[in-house]
Amino acid sequence: MIDTNLVPHVRGDSYREASSGARTLLTLAWQLAVFEVAVESSASHPGFLMIDSPQKNLGHGSTRDAAIADAIAIDDLYRHLTSWLAEQGSGAQVIIVDNSPPRLVEDNVVVRYSRSEERPPYGLIDDETTTDEGDGDERLAHPGQA
Repeated sequence: MIDTNLVPHVRGDSYREASSGARTLLTLAWQLAVFEVAVESSASHPGFLMIDSPQKNLGHGSTRDAAIADAIAIDDLYRHLTSWLAEQGSGAQVIIVDNSPPRLVEDNVVVRYSRSEERPPYGLIDDETTTDEGDGDERLAHPGQA
């Protein structure tokens, strides 16, 4: 439900009071709803969506959020996107950065980073292998000026 102030609710709890896992699911649902409606209605949208870490706070190999454990279905997210992109979302593009995507999308994995300097590719930024505390945001904001 979305209240009159446009604040989403899950199981009676406002987004503000929801658990971290529930907030992740609400955020994914909100992003996908806006994206899908925009694409399907030919609204002013580039037809591109990037989702980073859709499994964050949903258990991802550890203890699941007990309040939403029965709602955790990352496979369903991928099934939905695969189906939607093949039909109503044809021509749209979705890029998902996920440390452990389900097997059902294995054929769609474009690159797998090793997290080891000895086994390329190490990470998105080829020469960024140090742990210096410098200001890296400018580099990401202006990648052509690195």
